Amino acid sequence: MKLSIAALTFLYCAITYCLPCRGADSPAPPPTKNMRHTDVPFLLTATQQGKAEHFRISAESQLPETGNLPEQFKQMTSTELNIFNNRDSNIWHGGSTITMTHHSTNKPAVVDVLLYNDYQWSPDLSMDNTLTGRAEARVYNRNRQLVFDTTIEFRFTPPPKPDLALHMNIQRTPDRNFQINLNVVRLAATKNEFLPSGLTHDYLIFNSDGTLIWQMSADKTYTQIITDVQPTNIGGSANYTDVWNGEGNATQGEIMPGRYTLVSIIPCKPVAAQDSIHFIVQ
Repeated sequence: MKLSIAALTFLYCAITYCLPCRGADSPAPPPTKNMRHTDVPFLLTATQQGKAEHFRISAESQLPETGNLPEQFKQMTSTELNIFNNRDSNIWHGGSTITMTHHSTNKPAVVDVLLYNDYQWSPDLSMDNTLTGRAEARVYNRNRQLVFDTTIEFRFTPPPKPDLALHMNIQRTPDRNFQINLNVVRLAATKNEFLPSGLTHDYLIFNSDGTLIWQMSADKTYTQIITDVQPTNIGGSANYTDVWNGEGNATQGEIMPGRYTLVSIIPCKPVAAQDSIHFIVQ
């Protein structure tokens, strides 16, 4: 099973920076797990990623590299995800067309085939208590026939309130570069907070598979001097503007059209601040 983008981002940042819908109100059906008209091994997983809960509906199999997928794989066309609270009320619904990827393996004439959909649900962050809920996944074939469904329980714990709020955007410029704008707002004071070098902020860009494409600070040197994190006053803000040429330095070459994730980081100690947004390259 492949790690999601946010999971890879968290691991990367932990190593590098030492980081310690739609609502409805209908009754929920009882939990089920049914292989109805398929033996494709679908799974549903839930992982909290900061401010959101990430769900993946997926099936992965190693198949002969014959050029033709088995009919049972080609039949799978769409999924749905429903989220229920602990009062059995349906609080969110989503649906999507299934994505299919093929990857080579270390076995001759064998490929790894992955069918998946990723869903991200962001609950009300004003809540103070852990939310216990359940998610129901459904898989449909091309005839809109329900072929698989399963239900899992999950827990979402509100993340601690940050001391710094990061707001960012990325836009393509007329010369085909990308301009990144970062606004940092101080929400609270942190004791013994500092920057260990002249690097005031950093960016990471990941593709839709979670592969790191570019990092602004890669192969650069910064003065080794302890400085304050800007802004220093609560309510104050600091702004940064940087340019990316659209080429990878972690993964070489010009980026292709698709969906990417921009992660902005303030590499302060004892705990770094970070946030992310998704963007599309046409």
